[in-house]
Amino acid sequence: MTNDELWKGIIEDLDIEFLHKFFADSIHLFDLTKPIIFLDKELSQIMPESEDSGRSVDKLLQVSLKTGDNQLILIHPEVQGYRHENYAEREFIYFYRLYDRFKIPIVTLVIFTDSELNYEPSYYSYSFLGTEILYKYRTYKVMKQSAESLASSDNPFDAVILTAYWAIERKREKLSEEDLADLKIDLMRRLLVGNYDKKRIRKLLVFIKTYLRFEKPENILKFEENYLELLKIDKPMGVIEILAKQAKEEIATMQIQAKQAKEETAAVQTQAKRAKEEIMAQVEKEKKIAISNLRKEGFSTEKIAYLLGMDVDKVKTLLNELDAEAK
Repeated sequence: MTNDELWKGIIEDLDIEFLHKFFADSIHLFDLTKPIIFLDKELSQIMPESEDSGRSVDKLLQVSLKTGDNQLILIHPEVQGYRHENYAEREFIYFYRLYDRFKIPIVTLVIFTDSELNYEPSYYSYSFLGTEILYKYRTYKVMKQSAESLASSDNPFDAVILTAYWAIERKREKLSEEDLADLKIDLMRRLLVGNYDKKRIRKLLVFIKTYLRFEKPENILKFEENYLELLKIDKPMGVIEILAKQAKEEIATMQIQAKQAKEETAAVQTQAKRAKEEIMAQVEKEKKIAISNLRKEGFSTEKIAYLLGMDVDKVKTLLNELDAEAK
């Protein structure tokens, strides 16, 4: 599941919280007793290129107003994760396409999740021979927010923003993997003990868990054990299974690339095969590292096998190899 898919899913899963977060100044106008309708199909028909626009997420919400005459408005939120030189113009084009199609009030909101502090285009202007246009829209820059304020908020959607904020800080190397693991575990614990709808919170936990992944096996194991304990899941997914899944996805991608390259040169095939072997060798190495770390912590062979979802004989074999390599 990509981060784009996670954003699309969480906006739909926490639709009420989303509106309270970004439209606090006008939430009293919305009739939230009526269903919020997501018009993703209609959006893709109007803006087919938005499905392949890189790190950009579009949603279209139809919301009822408290006017007594069934008036509707459209809210078009977009999550933008990279610099686009003509971004404001693109937003204007999306706006007039939507207005031409629906002929009802439209509100645009752009959530910027990139790491460029001063990049936040918020309007488009056009002027030529007396013809002028000024199109403004709402913006929200994740990087400019306060982590402390987000963490203390009563709105669960702020946990989404906080997770995106941490992702930016991790990219900027302002946050270590170890600190990130502790922060995510603490955030999930506070959400679970809070007075929130548990079904919606569990969906939020999936977002927090998946949005920013760990690379070090010890952090993967630490996070998985705490995550599963919080959710009361009996059988854990061990670090080896996680690494194997990641390796399987990488190998599948490489196989597709190798198939395409086969028509070009044999040298590319050789390179792909070597890369595959290196990945498998790295996975095997990481298995040994995880087993070695657990043994140093005093875990028995049987306990290590249980935690990592491996056969006891396989664990013993790898332990023997580690002992042989240490000599």
